[in-house]
Amino acid sequence: MASVYDEVEIEDMEFNAEEQVYYYPCPCGDRFSIDLEELYDGEDIATCPSCSLTIRVIFDEENLPEPAEEEEEEESVSAVSSDRLRPSSSKLERIKTPSVYSPVALRIMNKTDALETGSICLQQLQQQVAQISFADLTFAPSMGWPPSLRFFLLPGHLATSMKFFSSVFAVSLLVASALTIDAGTTTQVSDNCDTGFSQTGERSSTYGKQGVPIAKSGFSLAGSSNTGQNNNDQSNPDQNNPDQNATSSDGSQEQTAPVLKGDCILTGVYINNTDVSECQTILVDSLQVPAGVMLNLTKLQNNTRISFHGTSTFGKMLWAGPLIELQGNNLTVTGPGTLDGQGAWYWAQARNLTKPRWLFKMHKVVNSTVSGLNVLNMPFHAFAVESCNYTTISGVTVNSSAGDGIAKNTDGFDLDKNDHVTITKNRVYGQDDCLAMQSSTNIVFSNNYCCGTHGISIGSLGGPEQNSSTTVDGLTVTGNTIVNSTNGIRIKTIIGLKGLVTNAVYTNNELLNVTHAIVIHSDYNKTKGGYAGTPTSLVKITNITIDGLTGTAANLYDIVANPDVVSNWMFKNIDVTSTNNGNCTGEPASVQC
Repeated sequence: MASVYDEVEIEDMEFNAEEQVYYYPCPCGDRFSIDLEELYDGEDIATCPSCSLTIRVIFDEENLPEPAEEEEEEESVSAVSSDRLRPSSSKLERIKTPSVYSPVALRIMNKTDALETGSICLQQLQQQVAQISFADLTFAPSMGWPPSLRFFLLPGHLATSMKFFSSVFAVSLLVASALTIDAGTTTQVSDNCDTGFSQTGERSSTYGKQGVPIAKSGFSLAGSSNTGQNNNDQSNPDQNNPDQNATSSDGSQEQTAPVLKGDCILTGVYINNTDVSECQTILVDSLQVPAGVMLNLTKLQNNTRISFHGTSTFGKMLWAGPLIELQGNNLTVTGPGTLDGQGAWYWAQARNLTKPRWLFKMHKVVNSTVSGLNVLNMPFHAFAVESCNYTTISGVTVNSSAGDGIAKNTDGFDLDKNDHVTITKNRVYGQDDCLAMQSSTNIVFSNNYCCGTHGISIGSLGGPEQNSSTTVDGLTVTGNTIVNSTNGIRIKTIIGLKGLVTNAVYTNNELLNVTHAIVIHSDYNKTKGGYAGTPTSLVKITNITIDGLTGTAANLYDIVANPDVVSNWMFKNIDVTSTNNGNCTGEPASVQC
């Protein structure tokens, strides 16, 4: 049974003080339930064990009852075994976000109320240790644990905890020492920060300048910020609920955005609108971007270098997006990191629902390069390239092949109002246009591989008048391979509207198993999303050259043009093996179909 989504005020729920659990009636006859402990940890999703329906619990942490304290037992340190200190696997799986009790507490340990961070990299220690009361700190010796720093808070067991040390001074000394260590030169401290290892086993190796603590967005100091992304399997996309940390309208989960400087790292859980305007380099390492939040890479300094590592994920929510926005001059953006849009959650839902239109929006990016990224499972379009100049995108892989038969509108690259942009040596596995040109001038699309797409397209194009928003002038498409696609080369213009497509040159492109090799239509009905049959578009299509087209197709031509607005086409060196020649109407006399 598919999950549903609702919100319930905590005042309307029943609290069982003995069990420390809130209950609420479920339509199936059972009850939703959520532990008080979970509410203090920032969780707000209650689940019915019988039918798997979920509700979001609306609550104010200040009004929650105090947790019941367990009876303490006097015991010596020697009586506490290493097994006793290790957390249970179930607790580790269930609780993965910072606790409200402490900025460094991440997990509740088994049979005690101790809190564990797991391995903390030194940058995090430097950033947060000043906020921890020395009186509540205990440092645990290795006891067989991996050689990394581990800190514990032991509420209610302070007397036992402090027996690890002869005095508070020892604790202070350890912390003070940690604060003076240069993270870039220390080899005994784990650099596996939060999710420093990607799904491919990649390790982050970028540190800040010597002696400067790297302030990082992503380590919450104000309660739970877990996106839930690790708990939602895309193989089960029928769980059509937004992630539990979707930003609420009352701003209850908003946090103060940090300001980063110098060499910066974004990792862990992203804090909305983190200011990176004073960063010289930015490492985005396995970042978790909450639902309804955009990774903001605008207002950057000139010559900023941005590197993506590991797998960064974006919380699931019905909103307009984009998931990432990039803006600036002389930027260098590199991989090999993966950007996972978790598209399966969106694809399974109705097509007309609001989705993040673009995973990666490039707006007013000038004299820059973007290379080596892996874009996975975008909800809608992958890249929006808008008002960019003299910029190159290369070596990027866009892959939504998991959505074959389900996903819609998964364009690779959408271009609008650009000049001198080159898109080269990329690979696109999708279900819609590999390239979609809305408007732009002096564009090169070369040596790309497009599989499962709708081909290389101009359009749909047209507007109330011919202007920069309705003009494609100077497009070079060369050396591309188009495989298992609906179309090879396509131009489609909108009925009744104006515009211009001119100086488009297609050379030495290869088609393998496409349905229509050459498609030019002046009858696109944008309202209905298909061809009208009557070519009434007023968009001029002139100076079109196709020179060197090889491969296989079911139909060679699919041309329905308005003869009043087309001129000067030249097709030559067409060597496509096709089952049918196809249809041509309205084409210029210079073309023989």
